Amino acid sequence: MKRRNLILPALLVLVLLAAVTAPLLAQSGNSWYVQYYSDPNWSVPSVGMYSPYIEFNWGTVPPAPGMPSTNWTASMTSSAYFYAGNYTFSALADDEISMQIDGVTYINTMGAGMSGKTVTLILPMTEGYHNVVVLYRQYTGTAYVYLTWIYGSASATPTPPPASTPSCDPWWSCSCPTQATSVTTQYGDYTSCIQQNIHQSNCFVSDGQWNSPNMGSIQTEPQVQVWGNCTPGQLQCMQLACNQEPVEATCSKTAAGWFYYGPCPESTPTP
Repeated sequence: MKRRNLILPALLVLVLLAAVTAPLLAQSGNSWYVQYYSDPNWSVPSVGMYSPYIEFNWGTVPPAPGMPSTNWTASMTSSAYFYAGNYTFSALADDEISMQIDGVTYINTMGAGMSGKTVTLILPMTEGYHNVVVLYRQYTGTAYVYLTWIYGSASATPTPPPASTPSCDPWWSCSCPTQATSVTTQYGDYTSCIQQNIHQSNCFVSDGQWNSPNMGSIQTEPQVQVWGNCTPGQLQCMQLACNQEPVEATCSKTAAGWFYYGPCPESTPTP
């Protein structure tokens, strides 16, 4: 009986030691707010969402409805709880990532040519909540970003899994509209507006005809969503953004592209 009583406390000590020495997995219980931007400089906010982890592999498709597949950015913020001690942080991104904790930048691959390379560092943390901000930038090609941390000095290198293949059912769930990269009409050259993602009125030039649109009427239009030559006032059921259901669009008075008009009146077109 005495031997059994001695064995039980010994086992309890071993269990406690294992719990203390085991690394605490990153981001456990955290909530990240992810804000997507449809430009490469975090200036044109688009879709926002919540995620329990920074563990994204978008492949070559847009990260969210209404987003482009190239030249976009994202910010990810969380108030994360840390214990006192050293933490090992590991970041992996294609293309670029930076990480701030309480306003101090500790990881930054912006402009460093480190796409697809893991960055690891050890930071001493004080106990309590800390504000963690991650900035991500995607240019072209494959897009993924991972951030992990563990309590202690060991670190596992995150490896991106292969991008999942979308089912494409319905067809528009993995389709994007065709965007012109250069458009010229009788009312001007709209190439710079396309490149800068700005309103068509910035490129409008009147042809001087009595029945032509004026600047005021162009400024009241919504911004063109799909660029391409068209007939002013023409209606067409079409996609205006990646992975979104087609809607009825109307052609701008500039004849340079399409913007939203309303829901498609009848059936959805096939690609």
